Amino acid sequence: MSSKSLYFADVDRRDYKLTTFDVEKNEILIKENINQIQEWAQSNKLDFIKLLEEYKANLESGNVTSTERRRFLGSVTTTEEVDCGSGCTCTYSIRDYFILGIRTNHTRTLTKTSC
Repeated sequence: MSSKSLYFADVDRRDYKLTTFDVEKNEILIKENINQIQEWAQSNKLDFIKLLEEYKANLESGNVTSTERRRFLGSVTTTEEVDCGSGCTCTYSIRDYFILGIRTNHTRTLTKTSC
């Protein structure tokens, strides 16, 4: 991710929606039911000024790992293998997309089944 990324975010506190726009990718993501995510209560209903101040303070004090930096802006893709019965293993690809420290999208896709 470049250091020149530009994002816009709109927090709809009445209908509980977070709409984000990634200028570089020309991509809009909408997260509904934002009142149910952990950051809602911790940040005065997604007060991005507060979230950014806390992130900056943690970054300056060394309390933010490189993984958390990626999660502040951009996506993280991981794989998960689980027992899916009858001696088979299912492999899932999990992609989380974060904008300003808030997970705005989460997908879990079955990519392989081994028996």
